[in-house]
Amino acid sequence: MGFFKDRSDYFKSLANKHKLVAHKRIEGKHEKNSFHRMNDEEELLAACVNWAHFPCVVHAGMSGRYTEGKQSLVKRKTTNQLMFLSKVDHPTNMDSREACYDLTMEIMEDFIAFMLGEFHEKGFCSNFSNIDLNRFSFSTVSFNGNLFGWQLTIEDDAFPDITNSDTSKWFD
Repeated sequence: MGFFKDRSDYFKSLANKHKLVAHKRIEGKHEKNSFHRMNDEEELLAACVNWAHFPCVVHAGMSGRYTEGKQSLVKRKTTNQLMFLSKVDHPTNMDSREACYDLTMEIMEDFIAFMLGEFHEKGFCSNFSNIDLNRFSFSTVSFNGNLFGWQLTIEDDAFPDITNSDTSKWFD
């Protein structure tokens, strides 16, 4: 597998395990689709209108940068972005919006607690190299006037071996 897929699959597994999100679990006669990878906002909105279940978790993407520290040690700093969303039937009803924010905050904090617990218990959490609560941040998010929740940003460091080029991957 790869770096992005491993992370996304980990987040998907948490969405499957969480009882309120219950991705791919049967609800009534239907399988819930409550985890999504977001390529763009239009795709997310189409999913939410047509077949998404709520509350849902969206792996909104990753960004990062490379830095070089002491003794030429290369560090890859990665920012992971997740959204926790719920849907309101009456977008102008502020009580409904606040209920979405409260529900999705609860789920977001459950994800954080699970990841921290796993890291402290096992010494690792998926392919994250450093789970540090000081590197988690969040902000409100809304889409389409009826989806409300939180975007969680998780920063992580890794030490990839990119200081020497693998000559087998290059033509002469």
